[in-house]
Amino acid sequence: MGSYETSFEMQIRIHFHVPDKVKQLFIDSDWKNHFWTFDDLQELAEHISRQIHYETEILIKTGDDRKWAKDLEGFGQFIRDQGTYTLVCSDSGIPLISAKYETELEPTWTYSI
Repeated sequence: MGSYETSFEMQIRIHFHVPDKVKQLFIDSDWKNHFWTFDDLQELAEHISRQIHYETEILIKTGDDRKWAKDLEGFGQFIRDQGTYTLVCSDSGIPLISAKYETELEPTWTYSI
């Protein structure tokens, strides 16, 4: 047998700093009419995790500084600082959502097919 399949696993932790505000912005508002519809914070966390993983980093200018970020469609720029990507509320400047890789993508099982 010359063919194999491999399964992979990784963990990304999503933290909602102000869960009520996040729910209001991305679940309960008319935002869902333009982007995606989520039933709860768990679905939202799953979507953000997937997008954080797939999106490539970009270098952005923040004031006089430059930082790495991931620009998630419909959400905005999650700026990287010490391995954590954070979305900050544009109105108040407070952190809304953080995403951090807890584990990198690793093979968990390979089998012959």
